[in-house]
Amino acid sequence: RLRAGIADGRAAIGLAATLEALDERRLETLLYEAGFAAAGVRCERCGRLGTDDGAASCPACGGELRRRESILEEAITAALLQSATVESIAGRPDLGPLGRIAALLRF
Repeated sequence: RLRAGIADGRAAIGLAATLEALDERRLETLLYEAGFAAAGVRCERCGRLGTDDGAASCPACGGELRRRESILEEAITAALLQSATVESIAGRPDLGPLGRIAALLRF
């Protein structure tokens, strides 16, 4: 299903695209490889999640960004709050070449 979603635009692959889709409330299913960890940022004002690109303020609201050693736990929480399914994938190489994190999208 992930491969089909990549082909038809109904999947996000990699951390940046997955967090963007999460911010847009488009996630149906969050997929991540067991053991995945990546630094990221969370806006203290609006809660937006993003990659750690060195920005000091949120591009959405101008709020202060706080760096997180691993943004995965916050992404999981945000996905569940949006009624998305969350699946850890272990023992399969599918997500490795895709940045170890991806999402199936609602739209």
